[in-house]
Amino acid sequence: MAHTGVVYTREANGKELELRVSGKLYKDALVMFDRETGTLWTQVDGKALRGPLLGSRLTEVPALQTTWKAWKKLHPDTLVLRKPGSLRGSTYDGYFRDSSKRGLFGTQGDERLGGKDKIIGVREVGDAVAVPQSVLEKKTVVQFLLAGKPVVLMYALEAETPGVYRAVLEGNALSFRVRKLGGQTQIEDIETGSAWSPLEGKAISGPLAGKHLDRVPYLYSFWYAWSAYRPETRVISE
Repeated sequence: MAHTGVVYTREANGKELELRVSGKLYKDALVMFDRETGTLWTQVDGKALRGPLLGSRLTEVPALQTTWKAWKKLHPDTLVLRKPGSLRGSTYDGYFRDSSKRGLFGTQGDERLGGKDKIIGVREVGDAVAVPQSVLEKKTVVQFLLAGKPVVLMYALEAETPGVYRAVLEGNALSFRVRKLGGQTQIEDIETGSAWSPLEGKAISGPLAGKHLDRVPYLYSFWYAWSAYRPETRVISE
């Protein structure tokens, strides 16, 4: 219901867990349970809400929420988990399009953004940042500090996909800009002029060619869901 995409490891307190949908909601977002202990876990932040593992948290794994075309180009040997039924649509299409529908309970979130505005949210202990998708569609590159550490969000326009990375390579901070070359948009770092792939965080030409930035886990979510869990979030405006 919260339009939240996030991937976690299935381990907590040294236990390997099998996670299922509980049928419950917390702050209008899905709640999971593990079959081993019956502990309830939140979808949005991977935190144990109730049960023997209360106080534990699942570890986020960096992932991309992108188109099949873009993913297959990056990883042509990918195996697909095929579920019964059609993969050509979603039963939630109407819900996604209707700005008045915010979960089952009409959670609003704070008023800095519209409740159904899509955001890319990142967090660390003591800090959280949200970047509206509308900002990315105009700026392509957004740079900010997260818990005092430099982070860059690059947006692949054709694939409509964000990539979030530590803006540090081998101990050196990097800053980024967008340039138009031969009618093409290119993201490059100012320090060396190397060009970077927003989907991979990889330098594809220039002095740093072949180098990778470290990914930062992010959530692609509706604002009402993210802000209900992280009301202290800083919003990156245009």
